[in-house]
Amino acid sequence: MTMEEFNNEKGYQEIAHSTDEQNCNSVHSESDQIESQSVLHFSIVNKGGEKEDCKTDDLVIEGGGNQVVIPACISGPTGIVKNTVEDIPQSEIIQNELRGLHHLFKVRGEEFLFLTEQTFSVLFCWSVLTRFLSLYDEINAKDLYFAPILMINASGSGYGKSTLQMFLAWVNGINANERVANATPAGLVRMTDSSRGRPVFADEVDVLKNVKDFTEYFNSGFERDGPVTARAKASKSVFGFKCVSGINIAEKLEVATVSRCIVVEMQKVPNGVNLKKYKYVETADLISLSHAIDEVIKDYYDEILEFIQTLNVPLIEYIDNRLGDVWEDLLKISILLGEDIYNDVTNFMFQSGLVKDKILEVANIDFTKVKYPIPCEKHVSQKLVIFDVTDKTTWGNVPTKVFVKACGDYLVASDDLRKGIRSIELERFQEKLQLAGVPITSRLITRAFNAETGVQVVDKNVDGSSGYLFTTLNTINLTSTEQQIYDGIILLLKEKQPL
Repeated sequence: MTMEEFNNEKGYQEIAHSTDEQNCNSVHSESDQIESQSVLHFSIVNKGGEKEDCKTDDLVIEGGGNQVVIPACISGPTGIVKNTVEDIPQSEIIQNELRGLHHLFKVRGEEFLFLTEQTFSVLFCWSVLTRFLSLYDEINAKDLYFAPILMINASGSGYGKSTLQMFLAWVNGINANERVANATPAGLVRMTDSSRGRPVFADEVDVLKNVKDFTEYFNSGFERDGPVTARAKASKSVFGFKCVSGINIAEKLEVATVSRCIVVEMQKVPNGVNLKKYKYVETADLISLSHAIDEVIKDYYDEILEFIQTLNVPLIEYIDNRLGDVWEDLLKISILLGEDIYNDVTNFMFQSGLVKDKILEVANIDFTKVKYPIPCEKHVSQKLVIFDVTDKTTWGNVPTKVFVKACGDYLVASDDLRKGIRSIELERFQEKLQLAGVPITSRLITRAFNAETGVQVVDKNVDGSSGYLFTTLNTINLTSTEQQIYDGIILLLKEKQPL
């Protein structure tokens, strides 16, 4: 819950929360369903060599294998030709994608966090920036020069600082239980080295024996060309985003370190404000949101990076160099999101005592003159993929209903006393099979299955748990193409036995 209510008249993109709310042929999780700007066309090559055209009007963001794209008509192919036809690029496309994610970020967070809209906007922009060190870390790309430290500070316990850090960990691609407490400088160096560009989260920094021992680590990691940390065994760069939290840590860290931080001061939740307890938060929704942010940044990585590298922010000319180093890229992301988000960020800076209102007036931006990035047309060449029942890479995106039916039938064949397949079992099967198009969590699998089949609820008593009864799965009819994929999944399940 925020201190200010969200007003949809500001222009935020609507998010589809269910198939009842939004008529979608493609299904993704509630948390990361974003309207697309393109149409997928499918050409099915049948055994006679003729093509049948199919299309789906919605393309959902792929989230770590969560994308489900279901052609409206499929029949008996030996090969599938898939090509993407992009709409004419428009300057609002990237902004709308990011604004939709920003809104969802705030909606998810305000369920259990007491923060202002300005704070949510700052945190979202920081989360977007982290992707420019993490998504292409495998090729050692370091496309940002500065990585501001996010400091979550509180004046006492019970302010929600650790809860906020857990939220940020999930939406930045880190399991919340991988945050570190009672760390050592050497331990943080190792975590940074193994993080593959994702942020490092350190909680309870205030209880460290000597906080000043961490000065080298924090200060060196702020700048891409900062000095490496020299240890007995090796010298390593610790450049990368970091998030620290604790009680009164702004007073305990060196001034030079605090100057490299974006400081979020937590406020006590007022009496009468009821927030959801963190233990009841659906972390699957946060994971899906993280995947969605990843996919949008991947899609428009070059365009956004060029915007960051070329845009001039007037405010930077009026503040000192270190403050500009910390805030410049974040301000650029806020400008990309729109004038209201930029105002959120600058108001946050003003309320934090970093800038004066007169400076903000002088450094005002004329948003009608901002040149927003236009998505590059990405032409996908027509490619014939020969279907091979023994090679899952030739199956395309597997319909979730085919996956569920195959797994259920596989189980009933091995144990005729079972009534059905449990939702958690489906999640474990997908962990092993890694089928393209099938969601990664039981909750998302359920949503995709229900949307594809029209089944609105799961069976509530499947061997003492929720899932799908075999009698339910027996009602599912498959096309000839889906039957081929079904046969392939059965073969794959037998190969991977025991699962």
